[in-house]
Amino acid sequence: MKKLSDLQFKVLRENIISKGLSSIQEVKIEIKNEFGVVYSERHLRRLIFDLGLEDLIISNHIK
Repeated sequence: MKKLSDLQFKVLRENIISKGLSSIQEVKIEIKNEFGVVYSERHLRRLIFDLGLEDLIISNHIK
C-alpha cells in the first residue's frame, strides 16, 4: 500500500484547512485526487488525529 510522505502530510494538513474540508469523505477524496493514495475510513480517522485536526473533521462529520 502506498503511503503519504511527511511532506505530503504537511500539504494535506494545509489543504484541509485552506479548503475547509469538514468530513472524512472530503478528506478521502482530497488524498486520492492530490496524491493518488486510498485509505480506509478507519485509517483516515487515525491520520486526521495524527494531524491534530480531529476536532475540525470528526466533530463536523458527526453533526
